[in-house]
Amino acid sequence: MVTLPIVLALGLLLGGAGSSDGGAHPSASGSVLPAITASAPPRTDAATVSTCAQVISALPLTLDHQDLRRTETQPASGQVQAWGDPAIVFACGVSRPEDLVPGSSVQYILGGNRAGPYYDVTPADGANVWTTVDRSIYISVTVPQKYQGGDVMPPISRAIAKVLPAVCTTGDDPDVSRLCTRRK
Repeated sequence: MVTLPIVLALGLLLGGAGSSDGGAHPSASGSVLPAITASAPPRTDAATVSTCAQVISALPLTLDHQDLRRTETQPASGQVQAWGDPAIVFACGVSRPEDLVPGSSVQYILGGNRAGPYYDVTPADGANVWTTVDRSIYISVTVPQKYQGGDVMPPISRAIAKVLPAVCTTGDDPDVSRLCTRRK
């Protein structure tokens, strides 16, 4: 029967399935949002790319009622996702936070559970940048002020925790060699 393949093909074309960028998504006003341009994270080794792909596949398609939007990175990378306008930007494989030193204050998010992930939070250009400090890969989430106090970090934290176990401690462990501030 020819009908099923035609219906399936139309569904894929109209639904944007198979698009690596998630397709074009309308904004709250109904217009299509342009792609965001971001720098690709510096860690691009095969293990990081593979692990990041696993974390990204666990992320929600909508975040705080904001749709996923297309991203363009230089160089090309699948390690960056974005939602909404202004964009909430998730980047996997970023550099270690510069201010992560012994005595740094860190915050955790996961429904009040101290299992983490734990984050270094720094302000940057009208946003807060949340960078994981206790996972095998550094992941940053740039959250514009518009979404502060919204439901952005809990779903992202659940996705990270689902895929990546903690590899260090943030200070409750008396063994200082296990502190996250000792990681490279």
